[in-house]
Amino acid sequence: MVSAILRVRMGFKTKADADAVFALACPVEELKWIYKWEFDMIFSCSGKNETNCIFKESMSGLFVLNSPENAL
Repeated sequence: MVSAILRVRMGFKTKADADAVFALACPVEELKWIYKWEFDMIFSCSGKNETNCIFKESMSGLFVLNSPENAL
């Protein structure tokens, strides 16, 4: 038996504004650009992405989103 460990590190840089990128993470907006995207909205005051928006999707599980200024 042969075992191996493979470590991969990837990264990317974008010139986009943090608020513009954050808007794309909205579960409602992701319907526009992710094929077969499905989610269950658990909590959202506006129905879109905002601080403390909570939704669940099958690939990654539960998310609580915070705006970029609250991320740290």
